[in-house]
Amino acid sequence: MKTLKILILMVVMVSCKTATDPLPDRYTLQAFAEPQEGGAISPQAGEFNLGDLATLVATPAPNWYFSGWSGDVSGSVNPEKLVFNGHKQVTALFERMETSVWAMGYNHNGQLGNGQQEGSDRPLQSLNQASFVTAGSWHSYFIRPDRSLWGMGYNLHGQLGDGTTTDRHLPVKIRDEVLVAAAGEHHSLFVTTSGELFATGENIEGQLGAGDRMQQTVPVWVDSDVRTVTAGDWHSLYIKNDGRLWGMGKNLDGQLVPETINRIETPVQIAEGVLQAVAGHRHTLYLTEDGILWGKGGNASGQLGDGTFVDRRDAVQMASHVQFVSAGRDHTLFITNDGVLWGVGNNTHGQLGDGSLTDRNRPVQIDRDVVFATAGIRHTLYIKSDGTFWATGKNGDGQLGDGTRVERTHPVRIDERVLHAAAGVHHSLYVRSIVHEAPDPAEPVLPPCLGDPLDQWQDKGGTPRRWPSCSEPAELGIE
Repeated sequence: MKTLKILILMVVMVSCKTATDPLPDRYTLQAFAEPQEGGAISPQAGEFNLGDLATLVATPAPNWYFSGWSGDVSGSVNPEKLVFNGHKQVTALFERMETSVWAMGYNHNGQLGNGQQEGSDRPLQSLNQASFVTAGSWHSYFIRPDRSLWGMGYNLHGQLGDGTTTDRHLPVKIRDEVLVAAAGEHHSLFVTTSGELFATGENIEGQLGAGDRMQQTVPVWVDSDVRTVTAGDWHSLYIKNDGRLWGMGKNLDGQLVPETINRIETPVQIAEGVLQAVAGHRHTLYLTEDGILWGKGGNASGQLGDGTFVDRRDAVQMASHVQFVSAGRDHTLFITNDGVLWGVGNNTHGQLGDGSLTDRNRPVQIDRDVVFATAGIRHTLYIKSDGTFWATGKNGDGQLGDGTRVERTHPVRIDERVLHAAAGVHHSLYVRSIVHEAPDPAEPVLPPCLGDPLDQWQDKGGTPRRWPSCSEPAELGIE
């Protein structure tokens, strides 16, 4: 009996100890992205106390979208809250975004890529699955998600790089493993995923950078360790991985170097610490790491934004706090860190979107909440943060895509869900997500900065504010 009592007591003591065991001091989080190339999740790991709250954020990679959670979190709310009452394992699921390329405007050479030669004043679906587009004068390039480069349109000078001088009304594959491409007047350049720069097409000004002026129908190697490239009408620019800007081609107005050399056939260094650069017809623009926008070269229309119409062989500071820039034939677009789109230079067809046809040598506001812009020869396209797509300027061939051939001096809304765009001479291209039908162009809608200067609104605190007129000179910290 005494042995039985001792055994019962031991069982009770063990039971009590198990019931009152302390919980683990810390709980762990393991977070994954599936597939890995689809995006990222934050935080990826960590230790948390009982009752701690963590915020999970899924960030898709370009041309991917977040589709939902699996594991200890379900649904598709993003960001999502997670309460720790145990160890957690979470996976963010991503799917490749279905995209299509839409095109409008002049199409005699097949630059819209739909197999026809008839142009359109409404967007036409050209092809599926592209992540990047670029438009030259009469030809077009695009890159698919698998990094293959394709081209279509005018090819008399070999600018497509397919080994012929035959126009292509349907896309032809040029090369695999391409990171970025640029289409100029009658030449093209592209950078491979390994950083090799190639060029093809017309070379009368040495714009291919091959050390001669020979036309090429097959891409020739130019340089290595290259990050990105851009093409103007007669000159080309590229940035190496060390941030140095190089250029080649026409230099009549000092768009490459200050020296009075008409053309440069071998790349020369222009600047250091450069994030982005673009080439127009006769001018060069580049954005440095400190957010300063610089311009040089032709300035007959005021496209350098320095308050004059004088060409500049030495770079002049145009604006500060800039995050993006684009160059048209002789007008300039740039976006400041607050999302405001500015324009300066030629405005003979309303491409600055300020309601006038007056050239501007000081920047004027075009719109707000803008994330991307591209300048054509005489028209402007841009994308807002909500994915809406807007256009202004010359429209004689329907390149604005608003269903008319009437030029616009105020931006008109064209489409939505737009990811990327390119403006050529008389045609336009853009990439749209998950699209299966042609969009209906909307009636012209004026962005806030295009309204009456006396229009007022109230901020969140109830304080009256006034939208500035787009015709008001910019205040951009220019000395």
